[in-house]
Amino acid sequence: MNDLTETIRRYPFLRLLAPLIAGICFQHYICCDFPFIYPVIFLFALILFFSFTKVVVSYRFRWLWGALLFALLFASGCLLIQVQKKTDHLPYGQETLFTGIITANPQEREKTIKISCQVDGYQDTNNVWIGCKEDIILYFLNDSGILIPKAGDKLLFKTRINPIPAPQNPDEFDYRAYMARQSVFVSAFVKSNQIELIAQNQLPFYKTLPLSVQRFIFEEFKQAGITDNELAVVAALTIGDKQYLDSDLKQSFVSAGVIHLLAVSGLHVGIIFWALSFILSFLNRKRFGRVIKGLVILALLLLYAAVVGFSPSVTRATLMFSLYIIGQMCGRQRNTYNFIAASAFILCAFNPYCIFDAGFQLSYAAVLGIVYFQPKLYRILYVNNKLLDKIWNAACVTLAAQLAVTPVALYNFHQFPVYFLPANLVLVLYTTLIIYVAVVFLMVSWLPLLANAVAWLLANALLALNKSVMWIETLPGALIDGVYINTVQCIVLLLAILLMAFYWVYRNAYVLMVVLCLFIAVFAIRINHEVQIDNQQIYTVYNVNNSTFISFVEGKCGYCLRDSLHVTDYYNYQTRNNLVRQGFSSAKDLNAVIECNLLPFSYRNFIKFGEKTLYVVRESINTPDMACIYIGVDYMLVSQQSKQQPDKLLQYIRPKQIILDSSVPAWKARKWQLTANELNIPCHWVKDEGAFTYKIENSRLCVKTL
Repeated sequence: MNDLTETIRRYPFLRLLAPLIAGICFQHYICCDFPFIYPVIFLFALILFFSFTKVVVSYRFRWLWGALLFALLFASGCLLIQVQKKTDHLPYGQETLFTGIITANPQEREKTIKISCQVDGYQDTNNVWIGCKEDIILYFLNDSGILIPKAGDKLLFKTRINPIPAPQNPDEFDYRAYMARQSVFVSAFVKSNQIELIAQNQLPFYKTLPLSVQRFIFEEFKQAGITDNELAVVAALTIGDKQYLDSDLKQSFVSAGVIHLLAVSGLHVGIIFWALSFILSFLNRKRFGRVIKGLVILALLLLYAAVVGFSPSVTRATLMFSLYIIGQMCGRQRNTYNFIAASAFILCAFNPYCIFDAGFQLSYAAVLGIVYFQPKLYRILYVNNKLLDKIWNAACVTLAAQLAVTPVALYNFHQFPVYFLPANLVLVLYTTLIIYVAVVFLMVSWLPLLANAVAWLLANALLALNKSVMWIETLPGALIDGVYINTVQCIVLLLAILLMAFYWVYRNAYVLMVVLCLFIAVFAIRINHEVQIDNQQIYTVYNVNNSTFISFVEGKCGYCLRDSLHVTDYYNYQTRNNLVRQGFSSAKDLNAVIECNLLPFSYRNFIKFGEKTLYVVRESINTPDMACIYIGVDYMLVSQQSKQQPDKLLQYIRPKQIILDSSVPAWKARKWQLTANELNIPCHWVKDEGAFTYKIENSRLCVKTL
């Protein structure tokens, strides 16, 4: 264990990073109102005091320095969260004039355009302009005749802003929290006739240059005749712009286990680093050549990171390579773990919320897995052939990264690609060649004949890449989908992998026993979850894109009642996490029905599920069935197709509660709510109050609403 302590001491940033992350997590989850600025100042002053006294030199008090530093970093982590938790001061609930500057290239979608804008002023109710600096997301229709603004344009627009809504379905991705971590709290829809361009080039040069480079590169590919999926993939590979990727193509990369190729990451930064190192290698023979070479590479890496938008993976890789370059220029010995920890420390200091981002977690898990496990896996097998040895080395890199990222990937995405190893061995090398060809094309784009030849080669290489990925997706069992692990299982699996790493080095039997206990705990939690699935009875009315979507889940059998059999991305996006937790990989796994009388536990308009009876108001029934007076009706479900007048219908049926699904328009919902209030009947409008769920646990009814 002394060897372990000595090993940790060699990596000081690892010791500094741990209390900082602990403080960030504590404040994020506990939300303590205590002003941490005071302990930070006090502890910092105390450390300075002890630094100039003999107390810290004494052997008896050697622990005091570490304890004070740990407390300072913990309090600093809490303070960072308090500082980052900003609130907006923009007016809600009324149409107001705003002025703002576009801070990023607009994202064009099929029907709308999304704009990131920084509001610098608005007009209050007294027609007085109030200055401010608040970030906002704007949407407007992508009309054919509209002039699409660009980054740096200043706009005058009139709209009614709204807070970004909270998740409306159980287990749905919390987009509001995601945007709040970026200090964005509001969004608005602007009509095309209520927006006006009043100035251009309002961003500083250092902000507009990367965006201009990104737009220039994309237009070069587009003008070269690269279109459709090939254009989308090359934009993702080179400049990190993934807005043009359609869901089917993206899912193909996920199923093949190579989705990381589309996210500009450390792989891409490494490719650029080694290419620049090779091109500038002649400077090694010059006086001060290594310093000049390092500065040039450092500047180009920072420019590339800015062009692709400083994503967590690119920022991490750029910081690591930057520290490596600086270390080389200063003649310092390479320390990989210190570089990793230092880059994470810097990222957390600038944006403490980054540790909650899935990309950040996957990025650091992958690089730590590669650095630690790859050499140990490689030494298991000795290969005498040079070519086979390189293949074995690449396989070890892939296995090491997959081992580390699997718990995080399963927790966030509930999927595991079966053919990740062969897919990565082939496609990573192939993608590297595509990136080099794309760079060559950009370098010769001003030479028409040569540019056309390289563009043809690039387009066909991209086509082959897409077809290869789609072919891998069609292989039997290519993707294990719908794997559910909760937060506890994810943490336990990560601890088990970490302790396995310790056992691999120190061969301590007690560590192995703990690892085995952790795996037993994971299996026990999984078995308990399966038992809960077998005994579950859940009825949910989801809030899904202004449509009817109701799930009936009993054990491992599930049905959904909806207004269309067409399964769109909205169903999977808004319901998938909840369905995975219930034992289904997506909405497609439920038996789909349109008419309620097709359900095996229904008769005409009545659905008997568990201990409750639902009455579905449908257009096809003009006069309510008088028999329902003698049947206890617990819930009445109303959709857009329900044409009956609420006052007349409620003369025959008196449910204990009325549920209006998300297809019900606002005017009809108000009508039903007014009538229900007059009769003292609770009325739940899914579109306004979130999904409605009732769950039977041990024969006891648990009603849950968001």
